[in-house]
Amino acid sequence: MKASNREFSRRVPAEKVRGGTHREAIEALPEEREAVARRLGLESLGSLKAEATFRQKPGEAVIEVEGHFAADVTQICVVKLEPFEESLEESFLLHYTAAPDRSAHNEDYFDPDAPDPAEPLEFGGIDLGEAVVQQLSLALDPYPRSEGAVLEDQQNPEANDEVAEDHPFAVLRDLKT
Repeated sequence: MKASNREFSRRVPAEKVRGGTHREAIEALPEEREAVARRLGLESLGSLKAEATFRQKPGEAVIEVEGHFAADVTQICVVKLEPFEESLEESFLLHYTAAPDRSAHNEDYFDPDAPDPAEPLEFGGIDLGEAVVQQLSLALDPYPRSEGAVLEDQQNPEANDEVAEDHPFAVLRDLKT
């Protein structure tokens, strides 16, 4: 995906960071928030702001991006099917490199406990806006519920213990005693 096609693109050239530190603060414009909301399946995105510090040690290929974002989102509650607003704030730590380690992408073996490999630089820089959108997508609850929204089964926990006689698992209830 080209950087120019992204909903919220804020490219930081690698030259700004080379062997040092650089700080960047970004905020999405109304049309960008609308496009991000569509992409993430949100009812709306009231605000999206982020700050990040880029660090690169002299002589090293990896650029570390330590950041924080804040967003006001409106989602549809999966229980009530009504919109509700929520404020999200998250911190993140990402790594980028001009020389990606291809051995870390072995498709035959995946270690979930290993640190994520550094992302390759795109177009000679890092798209902080896209990184923030990706972090926002990870912070969103895939089954959003408004405050106080409870599924019918959760309203009466005792009803869950009563298994009908013709239910396939009714025999297991007898094993419990």
